[in-house]
Amino acid sequence: MDIVEKEKLKKKMAFHEKLGALEMQKIVMKVERLRYKIIKTFFPNYIDYYDRQCNKAQKQELKKAKTKEEREEIIRKYNLAKMYMRKELIREQNRNYHMDFEKPTKVISELKWNKSVHEEGLKFNIITIAVFTGLGLLGFSWSIPIIIGEIGCALINFECINLQEYNLCRYKIMEEPLQKRGQRNFERHVEEYGEIDEKVNQVAKTTDMSDFKESTDIMIDKLTKKELIKLRDMLGSLTKKEEIDNAKRNIKTITHNM
Repeated sequence: MDIVEKEKLKKKMAFHEKLGALEMQKIVMKVERLRYKIIKTFFPNYIDYYDRQCNKAQKQELKKAKTKEEREEIIRKYNLAKMYMRKELIREQNRNYHMDFEKPTKVISELKWNKSVHEEGLKFNIITIAVFTGLGLLGFSWSIPIIIGEIGCALINFECINLQEYNLCRYKIMEEPLQKRGQRNFERHVEEYGEIDEKVNQVAKTTDMSDFKESTDIMIDKLTKKELIKLRDMLGSLTKKEEIDNAKRNIKTITHNM
């Protein structure tokens, strides 16, 4: 990225800051901490519920699939969704707002997706406000609370879009060094865990992955004790707090040097 483009992105970031991006980010982080606390305290079976929802959506999509490749891609998509949700609950970090330090540039696509959701929400809010304002003018006073509620939702959606735009600019500035860092992380992972990765992939190819929990149990049964220990170490390395904190410090260093 050239200096001119970088300066444009920095000016855009400053604009989104004035619109309240950093204040909104603080609110989002507080809500996020509260969300995971509530889930773990009051909904211990949340993963089972999430899996059932994924299975239901997967079943509907599989009915429409016409080829073997389409079916495999649908199953893969929902298995990944289940895996990412488990990762979120372990780290207590929503993937739409936090960087995955194993794949640091992936957050850009997550931010774009999250922004599109809030854009659709804002469009709905605007249409609803217009409709109920018309009803209010016709004398339907019960529409006033609905208008007030929709205005509040519209402000939230607007601020979330503003926050995502701010973060998109920030990560675009860091994209090149993040790609290099991601490549180094990948090479280190292959060196340490490439063998067990390959074995897990081989087992997955011969295992029906339509049920995440059941297929995981089948996969575990097919691994040796030594391989299970290696798999445990690999999974543990993805969730160690000290590694996450160290990665965060590295990101701050990159940002400071730009």
